[in-house]
Amino acid sequence: MSLEVTDSSKFEKYVQYYLILDQEIEKQQEQLKQIKLKRAELHSKIIDIMKNNSWEKSVLDAGIYKLHLVEKKQYTSLSFSYIEKCLDMLLSNKKSISVIMNKIKSEREVKTSFELKKETNP
Repeated sequence: MSLEVTDSSKFEKYVQYYLILDQEIEKQQEQLKQIKLKRAELHSKIIDIMKNNSWEKSVLDAGIYKLHLVEKKQYTSLSFSYIEKCLDMLLSNKKSISVIMNKIKSEREVKTSFELKKETNP
């Protein structure tokens, strides 16, 4: 597929604008990263103070927001090594475990897409 002169000019503008937006996103993400680091630091300090003062059941009224401590459980991802370890505990036949693991790995759904990869010129 060849581009006509007008299409080529339009394409170049698309690429230039894309790169400008990409730079702006990088800048904003860096700023957001710094804000999140500060928030995480305050988050830890607030939790420590509340726990040290036995305020676990307290509700902090902060204007339009109310803050309170909740216990949150996070589960690790189901990795292949974890699945294999569990199967090893349940099944004595190593060959069956190998067949099951190969089936799980080979039958996974694969999603293919295209993306632009940006590299800096030397």
